[in-house]
Amino acid sequence: MAWLEDTEQASVIEGCLRYGHSLGPEGAKVALKARHEIVISENVARDFLNQSIAELKRDPGGEIIDPEQNSIISCKPMITSMLSLFKSPRE
Repeated sequence: MAWLEDTEQASVIEGCLRYGHSLGPEGAKVALKARHEIVISENVARDFLNQSIAELKRDPGGEIIDPEQNSIISCKPMITSMLSLFKSPRE
């Protein structure tokens, strides 16, 4: 459907949404319930943690705006102190 600037993937997603809606609240709840348990292995969790720490070391973040005190708080001291709790495997 070039005239709609549509893709096949968008049409499939739209059809799925329409089908789920047509089932009603109870039918959709049954159709959309989780069928598999998601288990994250220790290796994947460790790798994610290590990559997260490396990214935080590269860019410790920005600032938080505190609306109550009408001030800007830097995240860097907080992130730096948190990173000191973890040892990077590459150090």
